[in-house]
Amino acid sequence: MVILLFPAFVFADNDQQSATVILEKRDIGHKQDDEGKGRRCPARPIFCIITPDSIQSPIDPTDIISYELWDADDPEICIAAFSDQSSFLTFLFLSPANYHLRLVTNSYVYSGNFLNN
Repeated sequence: MVILLFPAFVFADNDQQSATVILEKRDIGHKQDDEGKGRRCPARPIFCIITPDSIQSPIDPTDIISYELWDADDPEICIAAFSDQSSFLTFLFLSPANYHLRLVTNSYVYSGNFLNN
């Protein structure tokens, strides 16, 4: 139940062979200044399982146009961006660090934190 209280975090297995990421979905045009206006409840979290070979989620992989990794401590710094899932997964599992993960489609940005402890 505690997982639902922190909808933008990831919990990785000790062997780093898989991670469950809880993503938040936002419209591409969403502005941070409007946070809380007109919204009565938080968006339903989207669960995503990431392994070195695949991403299992309700997001259609053909809709994803960019796989992005941002600095977990400074949201202004993009560490890497990929147009294909394979390169993204290789970098993610071979470069252990804490990242803010963004999966970008034409309409939405799905984001969550990948905490690699």
